[in-house]
Amino acid sequence: MFYGSDTVNIAYDDKDFCSDCEYLIGVTGYSNATFTLTVTSKTASIIRLRPNRPQNAALTAGDWMYFSSDIPTTTADVTISATSLSTGYVDLYVRLINASSLASGHPTLPNPEDPKTYSYSTRFSEDSHVFIPGPRNEDNAIALITVVALSNVRFVVMAATSNHPVLLQLGIPQSHFVAQGGNAVFQVYPNAYDDLRVTVTARTGDPDLFVSSGNVMPTCTAGENSWYVPSALVCLSVCFVFDQMTLCLLVVSGR
Repeated sequence: MFYGSDTVNIAYDDKDFCSDCEYLIGVTGYSNATFTLTVTSKTASIIRLRPNRPQNAALTAGDWMYFSSDIPTTTADVTISATSLSTGYVDLYVRLINASSLASGHPTLPNPEDPKTYSYSTRFSEDSHVFIPGPRNEDNAIALITVVALSNVRFVVMAATSNHPVLLQLGIPQSHFVAQGGNAVFQVYPNAYDDLRVTVTARTGDPDLFVSSGNVMPTCTAGENSWYVPSALVCLSVCFVFDQMTLCLLVVSGR
């Protein structure tokens, strides 16, 4: 077991595996916790992602896992990311389809061996995300996502839209992308009596951290607050929601 989220894999050749049994699953609260619980098989089942909510998963080297996420608007930017929680690596393969295509039958899932089945990929790159800018022509779109494990790996996968806050989990890192001049908003629910430390690790650019209170949707544009934010082009904001107060953290890059 690990801090934060956990995954239990039950192999069919395990000595305790039972194909005609009813499995009972228990969740113990080491501390007060909110959580989602997902059960999948190794067949081509599709795990539905909630927009802007992280999903933890684990894969063995060479295995694939399928996800989908509703894209509720054509105007918002969409970032689909996979963050490794171990020393392993994954590749993302993504395509957008109309929701009616999914409802009418079995859609073609992104297949790493067939480039015609996907439109976006992190293959042969150092990126851990796929960025799909808005506006787009697809109405009522659904993102189909295939995650391929290059090695044994635990990871977090997410489909985030730019017009809603992204939920952060305590102790669980996430990879994100923001376009020049854009803003991304995050929220986290901290423990009531614990200190809170927030760290941003830049893969590119030079991000800075800023905190304000009472502003749930802070923004930053070039030329504003030049003493604090010289030549600012890109802003990220993280909102910490307490019982009676909201703290918003600004991550500024583009200097």
